[in-house]
Amino acid sequence: MDIIEIEAAFKNAFDQALVFHGFTDYMRDYEMVLQLSADPSTGIPTEYFGYVFVNCVLANVSTALHPQIWARSMDERLIDYETG
Repeated sequence: MDIIEIEAAFKNAFDQALVFHGFTDYMRDYEMVLQLSADPSTGIPTEYFGYVFVNCVLANVSTALHPQIWARSMDERLIDYETG
């Protein structure tokens, strides 16, 4: 992908779920997995997209969520399917 394609992909991913991100086990590359969801009434299926940034030496991640929302999203019950 070139920079134009990367920018377009992230514009489409704005306000979607980042379900995983972090350096790979071997610490050379950075991986992101995004879940793009449509309104269920549209019939458009949920899609997952994975991106690997090869030879990544630095990754900056930020959020626009308010700290209270982060606190609620970190509830331990959310990691268990039955209670989440």
